[in-house]
Amino acid sequence: MFTVAKTVHDSINALSFADEIRQISRLVSKFIQKMDFGKDVEKNLNFYVEARRSFSNLDAVKENLVQGACALAMKTRQLCKGKHNKESAAFVRACIAFCYITIPSMESLFPRLYLYHISAQTALLNQSISQAESLIKSAITLITEIPPNVSTPSSTKTTSNEPDMLIFLKSFISLLIVVPGHPDYSAFYLLNGLIKAVQDYEWVDGSTARAEVFLTILSLLAASSQERLPYHYPKVESNDALYHGTTEFSEELNGLIDKMVTSVLNELSKLKDHPDTAVQKRLANTVIDFIESTVAFTELTPKTVKLVNHLYSLAKSKNMEPQRLKSTIVYLGKKSERIKAMYENKNAKKDIITLYEQLYPV
Repeated sequence: MFTVAKTVHDSINALSFADEIRQISRLVSKFIQKMDFGKDVEKNLNFYVEARRSFSNLDAVKENLVQGACALAMKTRQLCKGKHNKESAAFVRACIAFCYITIPSMESLFPRLYLYHISAQTALLNQSISQAESLIKSAITLITEIPPNVSTPSSTKTTSNEPDMLIFLKSFISLLIVVPGHPDYSAFYLLNGLIKAVQDYEWVDGSTARAEVFLTILSLLAASSQERLPYHYPKVESNDALYHGTTEFSEELNGLIDKMVTSVLNELSKLKDHPDTAVQKRLANTVIDFIESTVAFTELTPKTVKLVNHLYSLAKSKNMEPQRLKSTIVYLGKKSERIKAMYENKNAKKDIITLYEQLYPV
């Protein structure tokens, strides 16, 4: 069967139709999926190595092989009941190395991104932190290489990559919550690399995507400020165990929060005078997302209320219906007993009254 599959693969040339390539890829992938060597996981990995060499022209097959290698690593973890010995740990590292080598040989960009993500998760689940870091770094580098638009082969029209990029980044950021920092760099050195990649990426004109990503990063930072993170990987010490409570960690965390807040405000400011009504609608929705994030993740202070007041005024100027905001602002007023203490502050009281007057005009 392997020889037959290789013969079919070798029949592909520059004149082959895309549909023909898809059919061959599907058939070869099904053949690979049906190969099961039981508990002999090393033989299975050797088969994947041979398959990668033999079916090098098919991205879909290589994607299947990477997923298979991750599954082998998880199968090994299951056989060891989560407690790796020297041999099983070495084998898992070999599976992750197979993924790290195979993914860059693919031409399809978004599948590569997701495979880096899946492989990094697999590495973390098997306590291979250094390999997870390498995979994450490769994903961050690849982000900057993805064009904002892609042309459709069957027509001259282009399609925006923005929706797919946003979906990936929001998922990817959730992984970074638990990835430990580096003792020689900082607790957030991987996140800093992602922030730079997002800043440098060429988003479509009139897009709120960069601001949306920064808001997602703010959620990550809010989670990082907790004494215990929302989730962990077994036997992997995350930043809450390594750095939480130290002065350096608090300073870096607060600095990143200030940076993200400023970056989001700058992005919103760039779009507030955009002539496209669709852009203005997206802008207003992003502003409301920012308000909800502020209310959910921050303590109630005069500074918070002033920021929410400013954001609400911006949303209202874009003819955004206030219904979605009303419950949020009411929650802001009831969030803490500290609201009573705020009324002792003249400026804070003025901001709160102004905000309520806008929401509930007489």
